[in-house]
Formats: sequence, structure tokens, C-alpha cells
Amino acid sequence: MKLSIIIPVYNAEKHLANCLQSVCHQDLPKHNYEVIVINDGSTDLSSEIILQFQQRYGNIVFIDQENKGVSAARNAGLSTAQGEYITFVDADDEIENNSLKQIVELLVNEDLDVFYPKIDTYSENGERLNSINVGEKYDEVKSGILQQRRTFTPTFYRKELIGTIRFNENISFGEDTVFNSQVQSLADRVMFSDIPYYKYTVLQNSLSKQGESEKVFRGFLNAIREVRNFQQENFQENPDAKVYFDKVYEIFVTRILELNVMPKWNRTFYIDLISLLKEKKLLHILIMLSEKYPYVDTSFRKFKVYQKFLAFKLQIHGQIYSAYRFLRSPKTMIISATSKSKNKSKSIKIAILTQQLGFNYGGIIQNYALQRILTNLGHRVITINRGEENPNSKLKIFLNRCKLLILRYVFNERKPIFLDYKKISRTNSKFISQNIKLSPLIHTTPMLVDYFSKSKFDAVLVGSDQVWRPNYSPNILNFYLDFLQSQNDLKKISYAASFGTDKWEYSEIETQICTELIQQFQGVSVREDSGIELCAKHLNRNDVEHVLDPAFLLSAEDYSDLIGPAKSEVGLFTYFLDESHETLKFVEFCAKTLNLTLHKNQAKLSPYDIKISKIQDYMIPPIEGWLKGFRDAEFILTDSFHGTVFSILNKKAFFVIVNSERGAARFESILKQLGLEDRLIYNLERFNLSNLKNEINYQTVYSKLEELKKDSLLFLNTHLSGWK
Repeated sequence: MKLSIIIPVYNAEKHLANCLQSVCHQDLPKHNYEVIVINDGSTDLSSEIILQFQQRYGNIVFIDQENKGVSAARNAGLSTAQGEYITFVDADDEIENNSLKQIVELLVNEDLDVFYPKIDTYSENGERLNSINVGEKYDEVKSGILQQRRTFTPTFYRKELIGTIRFNENISFGEDTVFNSQVQSLADRVMFSDIPYYKYTVLQNSLSKQGESEKVFRGFLNAIREVRNFQQENFQENPDAKVYFDKVYEIFVTRILELNVMPKWNRTFYIDLISLLKEKKLLHILIMLSEKYPYVDTSFRKFKVYQKFLAFKLQIHGQIYSAYRFLRSPKTMIISATSKSKNKSKSIKIAILTQQLGFNYGGIIQNYALQRILTNLGHRVITINRGEENPNSKLKIFLNRCKLLILRYVFNERKPIFLDYKKISRTNSKFISQNIKLSPLIHTTPMLVDYFSKSKFDAVLVGSDQVWRPNYSPNILNFYLDFLQSQNDLKKISYAASFGTDKWEYSEIETQICTELIQQFQGVSVREDSGIELCAKHLNRNDVEHVLDPAFLLSAEDYSDLIGPAKSEVGLFTYFLDESHETLKFVEFCAKTLNLTLHKNQAKLSPYDIKISKIQDYMIPPIEGWLKGFRDAEFILTDSFHGTVFSILNKKAFFVIVNSERGAARFESILKQLGLEDRLIYNLERFNLSNLKNEINYQTVYSKLEELKKDSLLFLNTHLSGWK
């Protein structure tokens, strides 16, 4: 028997009959070839279709097996095949009628080991698309490692050459390329031909449509390992083989970049890819690609973030090894970011522009965390103390304060219509002065221009918190660095910037100006996934990354070092920015249900809600007590984003009460990432108190959190390093 055609089948009823008809409608005598059809556990009518064809054609061999995957199905066919030559056909493709006789004669007459015929592509509705060039020179016979190679299924192989080589059943994607590259490398006689043969159907759910699937990515990594191991076992120190296999690795690395890394700039995938290439001594493949793609028209240009790839490409001349050392293991990255850095050689001076630090615990602690992370990375960091701009003249401000004093002391007006904000927030001020390096107070844009011109910063980092929410900002344009337009040598980066909502709150003119300003940022990251959509839709910035709030980048132990050991256990700890009668009633029900005492660490009254005369009611308790509350609590209820953050960091049972006016996007984003969406309460009246007893699997949560932390630290490291 001259030929065995192997067809793996899985739920292919739509195309299978046409496929089988094409391989059976041939001019080669039936006794000269067999069609081995492997039903790989199909749940549709594929099995019945195969049986019908088997009854009509005596050369069809039917193998029925449980679902094991396409590689296992092909291997089953290889174990059964009796032909001198073997080829494969996919169940959704076809071959040209009466094409086999000419090909088999060519195989025999030229004594070929591997043969590549012509391929034409078709749409699912049968429309011919184009032909695929299978080789530069047709009908030229060369040895396998000196000949071109292609990854296509319709290749004819000498069975004796295949020997014990099989498809690796642990490789989900790219297994045909691995098999093809291994067999051809052993061949002495390989030929390409323009003989019409294979009709390839382009399916809508093909691999190229599957995006950055984890399964696709891991399959490609396994494929690289398999080919590299084969090369090292069979071709030690063979320069021709090196050229041959390098082209194979280039295929896989290109696919990884295009399908897995590029669309959303997946940093975890990128690190894993580099780690494997370094382990297998294949880093030169990535270097070659980083030089190639900026200058040629390739499919990379289909992705909106192509320019980002260029910005991150490896520096070949003099800096490549330091670049790779930078992309070290994720574990090392986290340790270096959360502990003191010994390497100060890359130290730069960084300004952080965030909301003014004052009353809000979360705003203070996120800035503390970001400063500490950057300092531990070896940088010199200072937070810009950007205060509110008062539109009134100094004289008017002075006269207004005089009026308030007269009302209080002359007319005995006891209502504190004027609060001493410094006094009520002095505990926060103490924490800030001891733990955060601040600039002098800056009230205006000209003051910002003057301060930056004198300070000689290397980079400015906007974030985190709701720095891009106009209603919360002293001057929203400042937070897009409008005062630095003339300083092109300054790195401009946003880290975990938040719009605070998934709604667009900018005016038309603000949108126009901010769109122009954000284009000058070398790196843009946001705290919520909704921020990515807002940037793309309204600010024309499509390479935005999603990172963690800085508070997540430190550990619970890091914060515990600030406050000392626990002295007493806290029962039900609450932290609400908007405390209503309905909320208080719900908290009491929860405390009763859980049999826990209530604790809080907040001023009795908000400084924005002046009601009575006692200034003590507005005094803000120390932030250390707030941190202790989250650490030592048994259960937590909050409506605060950073309250949510510290509930998770301390691995506490918690629920978040959503304030519809403030928006839920901030909570939904992080809780969705961690699989904790069920901790959100949108309607207190409909909440089932029995859900309070539902436990959280923090092992799973922390596994996800660590991966997100790696990505976030890599964003900071990359954009603050010396890469250009």
C-alpha cells in the first residue's frame, strides 16, 4: 500500500461529508491507499457520517475512541497506518478531486522523504480566498535542514522516516509544527510543488481568533521546549540545524507575541516567555524579532499597541544583558520592590502627583505605599502637596475670616461654621510628616511650574486614587501635567489613576485638552478596568494598562510594622464614608446576627457636615487605629475602596455596601479580578443576613492577587527603568 491518509474528527458534522467525499473521489486505486478516520469522542453526528462512508468505500478504516485531543487521534492513526507514505487531512478541509495519483507517482519516482503540495484557502461558505506559497523554488530536492519548511497539515511523509516520532499529547497548540519540524530535519530528500492538492477552510473560531488564551500560550511554550530538546538530542553543534530550528522558534515566539502578549500587553506571559528562552539559550530569537518588526510590514501592525512593543523592545547594543537581569523571576521582583534596594545605580528622582493628603485615610495610605515601593526600588521620591486654589483675593479671604470670628465671639454664634482643619486632622498630619516626604504646599499652576523647574525631577507619576475625577480635583488639567508641556525630557507616567466611576464626567473642553496632554505620557495605567474603556473612548489612548492600587503592593505585615502587635480583638469593624440611618440599622442587625461588638475609628461628624459646636466631634482619630481595626477585626463592613483593600490584605470576612452616588466601578473592578463579586451589597433591604456566614477562600484570592501584584510591579519597574 502506497499511502495512508489520517483524518482526526471531533464534532465536524458540518464539513465532514465533503471532506470524506473529496478523499474518496480520487484517481488512485482504492487498494493503493487507505483513509484512517479517528472519531475523537464526537457528540454530534460525526460517527454516523463516518459509518455511512465506510459502508460505501472499502478503504476507510474507522477508529472510535474517547475524547483525547487531536494529537492522540493522529497518533492512533499513525499506529494503524500501513502505507509507505503518510499524510494528514483536517475534517473541515478537503483535497482536490483526482489529485492523489500524480502525487503518489511523484513521491515514488523522486524517492522523496517529505513533500509539500499546493494549498488554496477557502471561506466557510466555499468562496476561494487565495493560494499559500509553500516554497520559493518548486521541484527542487534538498535535505530537510537545508530546505524551507512549512507548518501546514497537508504534508506527505515517508512512514519509515517518522519512525517513533509522535505528536506530543501534552501540547495543545502548535503540535503539528513540532511534528513537522522534527520529521523534516531527519529527511534527505524534501520537495515543494505547485501541484493543486489541499483546500484549506478558514474558520471563524480558528486559533488566530482566540486572543490571549492561557491554554494557547502554554501550548506554545511547551512546543518550544519539545523542539529544543529534540534539537539538542539529535543535532549537537550543527550550524545548518541551528539555522533550521531557529526559524521554528521564530514561528512560535512570533505567535506568542501576536496572540498572547501584544493585544493587551500581558506582562505575565512576557516574563514567562523570556524565562523559557533564557533557560533554553534562545534569547537571540527575541532579540532578532525586536530588531525585525519595526522595519517591515507585518501582522504586528494590526494591533493598536504595536508602538508599545517598540517602546519596550530589547536594547541590543551594550544594554541587553542588564535588560534581561531586570526581567528576572517574579518572586525576585516582588522581594526587591517591598524591601530595601541595595542597587542605587539606576536611582532617579520622582515626583508623585496625587490628591491632597488630609482627611481621607485611604488617600494617605495609598501614597505612603507608593512612596515606600519606589524608595525601596532605589529611587528618590517626593509627593507634590497640591492644595485647592482659592478663587478669592487674599483680602477677601481675610475679611471673611474676620466676619466668622465676629459672629462667634460678638454675637455668640456657637455653630462652628468655620473649622480649624489643621487641628481636626493633626493626627493625620503627624503620620504624614513622619512617613511621607512632601513638597511645600502648592496652590496654583504657576507655583507648580516654578517648583518643577527648580527641582529637576527625572519622572513624574500621576496617581493613585481618583486623580482623574474632575469634581474631586483642584485643577484637572494639572493631573494631566499641563504645566510640564515644555519638559520633553521628563518621564510622564500614570500609576493606578482612577476616574472613580464608569461615567464620563469631563466637559467638552476638558476632554479636548486632556486628550492632547495624555498623548505625552510614556506609560498610562489605571486602577479600574472601566478606566481602560474611558481612556480609549474619550482620550484616544488605547495602550492603557490595568494595575493594582498601591496599597496592595505592600503586605499586611508591612502595615502591621507601623502599628505594633495586637493588644485586643476587634469584633465587627466598620468604616463608612457615607453613613446613613439605613446603614446604621443594617450594621446593628449584622452585629446581632454575628454576635460581635461594634468598633469604628472615625470622627463622630464629617468635616464637610458642620452641625454642632464641639470641635471634638470632628477630630480625626489616628490612622494607626484605622489600620489596627482592619488587622484585628473579626468581620468588616465598609463602603470605602481602601476599606475593601485592607479587608482583603488582612484576609478578613467582609462586605461592601455600594453607594450608588459615588459609583460601584471601583469595587466591581478589583473584586471581579479576585473572584469576590459576591461581597458587594447593592440593596440592603434585599440582603440575606445568612450570607454573612459565607466564607472566603483566601488561598485562591491571594494566588490571583500575587499575579496582579507581579504585573503592577513590572509596570513600575519597566517605565521607571532606563529603557527607551
